[in-house]
Order: sequence, then C-alpha cells, then structure tokens
Amino acid sequence: MRHLLGRLPSGEQGPTPAWLPIHPSLVPFVCGSLSGVTSWGLIYPMDVYVTHSLPRTREVIMGTFVV
Repeated sequence: MRHLLGRLPSGEQGPTPAWLPIHPSLVPFVCGSLSGVTSWGLIYPMDVYVTHSLPRTREVIMGTFVV
C-alpha cells in the first residue's frame, strides 16, 4: 500500500501521488487507518455472530447442570 502512496524502492518516502495530495508524513497514518477499517470490516460480522450465539449456548449448558 505504501508503494502506491509514494514509497521509493530504497524505502524512503517520496512525493505522494497527485490523486492523494497529503503531506508525506501522513502516509503511515493513512495506511494504518485503511488497514484498521479493513480488519474491522472483516472481523465485525463474525463477532456479531459469536455474540448472538454465545448466550443461547451458555443457557443450554447451564440448564443441563441445574439440580
């Protein structure tokens, strides 16, 4: 991703592309923001499923041990 945003082959930050006019010091922030949003978007549906299925599972397990 950083190569798309102006990272040089030497590893140093070059000028940013014309389609994203930001200061070169903000490139790591933008890359981190995009990766955070992407990971949240991928994990959130699974987390919702687990959250909704967990209480039902716990009630069934707890119900079998009630004396």
